[in-house]
Amino acid sequence: MKKIRKTVATALSLLCLVAALSPAYAVGTAEDTPQGVIEPRYTGLSQLLTSIAISPDGTASCFGKAIIRSGYTGDLTVVLQKSTNGEDWTEVETWDLSGTGSLLLSESISVSRGYQYQVVTSVDVFTSGGSFVEDSEIASRVVDFY
Repeated sequence: MKKIRKTVATALSLLCLVAALSPAYAVGTAEDTPQGVIEPRYTGLSQLLTSIAISPDGTASCFGKAIIRSGYTGDLTVVLQKSTNGEDWTEVETWDLSGTGSLLLSESISVSRGYQYQVVTSVDVFTSGGSFVEDSEIASRVVDFY
């Protein structure tokens, strides 16, 4: 029995040694990593955030933020939506802001009981010359207010 354990332990040790010394490879297409260069997902957008909170008295605090890289401008849109089933959403209110750098919209609005609410924040990014570069959208968590 001791001999079997020793043989198994030796085999496992050798297997671990071979695995540790073996090179690892990642496979990708030329489109994924042209010339081995890793490109950021966005060119002019650094960060996009959104959130919602509803107080017991029915005040919804809606937040959207985009950080635009230097040399670009952005159009930020924050939309408060409501739903009765979590699938079909109706627009309640929309706020917009344009500019450079850190774009921040933080708005409060009274909402009615009996719905689910979410905030959808989107941004369109342009070069300083006005040419469209990219867009992105993010939705907050869904908050029940019954």
